[in-house]
Amino acid sequence: MNSTARADFDRALTIAPEYRLAFVGRGLLRLEQRDARGALSDCSRAIELDATEIDAYLCRARAAIALRDYRTAIADLDVVIARDPDNADAYRERGRAHQALRDVAEARADYQRAAELYRTQGRTEDLAEVEKLLAALR
Repeated sequence: MNSTARADFDRALTIAPEYRLAFVGRGLLRLEQRDARGALSDCSRAIELDATEIDAYLCRARAAIALRDYRTAIADLDVVIARDPDNADAYRERGRAHQALRDVAEARADYQRAAELYRTQGRTEDLAEVEKLLAALR
């Protein structure tokens, strides 16, 4: 399926090379396939085409984390949070980046906010994951 999806995104971008959502989709797929550099490239292109595309920033931040470029990830996640303050995933990912930089206070604050949002959004699996991340900080 992933190879079919990848071919579909490639085909879509051949036909419509300015189709930002295809870049985001292919970037997410590349992340899934552990191609962080490819994901970073696709999501950056989507942002070039439309700087308001929040999913592209989140995707690019995840790619940056995979590449251990934590400060770049934090900058992208700051954009996501500024535009969508209820984006629990952005807080969780920013917490991971802060944790990797050994900024425990910032990581804890982000994980706590993510937990609050996951709880109110009824996302119990994500909540459990963040609670484990919080417990590991103690």
